[in-house]
Amino acid sequence: MKETADDFRAWMDDRRLKAADVCEALQVTEQTIHNWRSDGVPDRRKPHVETFMRNWTDPAIKPAESAPPTLADYFPPGSSIVLTPGEKRLDRWTEAFKKSDYRTFREWAECGLDDLADKDIKNNTHEGNGTDG
Repeated sequence: MKETADDFRAWMDDRRLKAADVCEALQVTEQTIHNWRSDGVPDRRKPHVETFMRNWTDPAIKPAESAPPTLADYFPPGSSIVLTPGEKRLDRWTEAFKKSDYRTFREWAECGLDDLADKDIKNNTHEGNGTDG
């Protein structure tokens, strides 16, 4: 249903607005708002009032802040990440894997990433940079 200036009083009542809440935005006095509520909005002001009513947002309702992106936004669960480490780095990783107790290279890599993430989260939390742990 399109709200019109003829519904101005009901519109204000539905939103529990006082004259002081809308007079500045409509560039009129509080007394003018009281008059409009009693006698109706003058025809020459209706387009302006209807635009205000249509575009009004409750200041008590804060817009949702968008969450920062997560890895899942870039790599949904089940997706693959391709690494191209180069020969020296791959040899280094292979040697580390051979010395570990992990049965698969994948397990070694996943656990290693988990350990690095835990360490990074712990370090960032203790440095007091505002991140939650």
